[in-house]
Amino acid sequence: MPQNLQLAVFVFGAVLILIAVLGGGFKIFGAEIRGRVGRTWRIISGFGGLFFLVVLFLGVPIQKMIGNIYIYLVSPKVIATNPRNGATDVDPSLSEIKVTFSKPMEKNTRSFSTPNSGSELTWMDKFFYINNDRTCVQQVRLKPGITYVIWINDPKHIGFKDKSGNALQPYKLEFTTRQ
Repeated sequence: MPQNLQLAVFVFGAVLILIAVLGGGFKIFGAEIRGRVGRTWRIISGFGGLFFLVVLFLGVPIQKMIGNIYIYLVSPKVIATNPRNGATDVDPSLSEIKVTFSKPMEKNTRSFSTPNSGSELTWMDKFFYINNDRTCVQQVRLKPGITYVIWINDPKHIGFKDKSGNALQPYKLEFTTRQ
């Protein structure tokens, strides 16, 4: 955290704690906090001040935690697949894999990878989006009696993104075709 920001966080946290403890009616750095603050706002100020001081002293771990929460909240998610994840009796004549997302996605983006079953799966060049850009349809050729593992985005290939540019968190799709 930059030094100026650390100082600002410290001062803000300290002022909030002073408000919580004293309830107003004090001066700090030439600024006067007039009047009295009610019990509810004193409690809120106390928790807010503690939060800012914890952020200051823990610094990077808190920033990473908040960043991870933000990523989880804004990232699109896979909400359905066809074939269904974990299916064991998929018809090998199935010619499309469909992935439905929680948000509309960029139309020209995709990222499927097959680390273990790449030689058994034939990817066709054609893919498209349906359902207001929430479902990607990828044409494929499957073989009977094969367990397929397909990563929809993986740490090295982040192709699927929503319309705001937020990347889909990697999703592992696994299914087996019947004989």
